[in-house]
Amino acid sequence: MNEQIGFVVYGVPIPHGSTKTPTLVAWRNHVAQAAKCCLEVREGGNVLSLLDGALSCSLKFTFPRNQVHSNQELVFPKTGLKDMKYIEYYIITKPVLDKLVAVVFDALTRIIWHDDSQVARLTATKRYGECASCEIVIGEIK
Repeated sequence: MNEQIGFVVYGVPIPHGSTKTPTLVAWRNHVAQAAKCCLEVREGGNVLSLLDGALSCSLKFTFPRNQVHSNQELVFPKTGLKDMKYIEYYIITKPVLDKLVAVVFDALTRIIWHDDSQVARLTATKRYGECASCEIVIGEIK
């Protein structure tokens, strides 16, 4: 495979170690099912073998804004300019990013790759947006 595999999983991402265990299991299963569907569509129903070698992975976690965020005036630190419009911005509170990544990696093991230790390059972000989701892009490193 020389190209990338990419798909979006809709729903609020749940971190590893969450006290809401049934919700965590449901999110992990949702990620796994989305990966399987993506592979089936790409391969026309044929089973794709697990990826070997070094992999890159990009994860973009999006969370819904709550009432506080939607009414908040945004101030751009470098310029001091204010903007009441919605813009994409990053979350600097819980959930912890590495715990979000761990759930996705667990879900993709034995579906996309043999083991999550194959991921040699990782880019992950968490931000507010209009629709709760996780965008996943995986590729081989040559």
